Amino acid sequence: MVIRMLLAACFAVTLVGSAPAQTNPIEKEDPPPTTAHRWLQDYFLKQAEKYEFYQDEAKTKPLTFVEKPIFRWKQDNDWVGDLFVWTHQGRPEIVGCILASSSDAGTRSIAHEFHTLALKPLPRAKTVAGAWQPQSGLKMIPFPETEPPAKTPALRLAQMRAMAREFTAIMKNDDKDWELRWLPQPIYRYAAPDAGVIDGALFAYVWTRGTDPELLLMLECRDEQPQPRWTYLPVEFTTRPVRLTLKEREVWTWSGGGGWITGESTKPYQTFFAGNVTVPADNP
Repeated sequence: MVIRMLLAACFAVTLVGSAPAQTNPIEKEDPPPTTAHRWLQDYFLKQAEKYEFYQDEAKTKPLTFVEKPIFRWKQDNDWVGDLFVWTHQGRPEIVGCILASSSDAGTRSIAHEFHTLALKPLPRAKTVAGAWQPQSGLKMIPFPETEPPAKTPALRLAQMRAMAREFTAIMKNDDKDWELRWLPQPIYRYAAPDAGVIDGALFAYVWTRGTDPELLLMLECRDEQPQPRWTYLPVEFTTRPVRLTLKEREVWTWSGGGGWITGESTKPYQTFFAGNVTVPADNP
């Protein structure tokens, strides 16, 4: 009985905490990257580090760049990319991807892809191929008919997984519908009490041809009155049309479009063409 009580006490301690740990599932990457992919990973990070985003027009509140990519993806045709986030008070305000096309005689096309996650408009920012200034903030959507947020990070993670599992994402490509595959491990988890977020996570829905996220789902337990509540936000991450259903009811659609551009953009989601690079060949 004493041993059982001690084990129960130890288990309870592991569940209690003031904030969830940020997750970074790419740390256990397997198999090891090839020479070309390793070169691209270094290149992607250097490109992302150059960006300066701000919370305010006066540019006195810079967003914080999270130095490690939160996710790495690869398609069956050897397109690859790394996802990064920029945060304010711990909450992700921008999610971005530096990506490369498949190789053509060692040359790859590079694009920089961004989506605002901010709840208010962000100031104009310079990108590799033009200026980006999302002209509207996003609005978190109350999650219908769900349990109140649990008291511990571990139990809230279970709640978020259960909520994300209830969504189905369908992408259209070449006039065919593709059901995107949901990844049950969040690609990023955070707490941002100063921003009114008790707990939050980004989940990815990926194309079955690989692990390219075509849709992200942001879930947040927001510290609101009279009590905290769960909210969600669909985040398109593709130029293809996508629709999202919740319990078989359509709740959101993205008509697609945008493409890779050089120039100015005021859209919440945009991909900028960054030119071509020559990548070292893989070791034999």
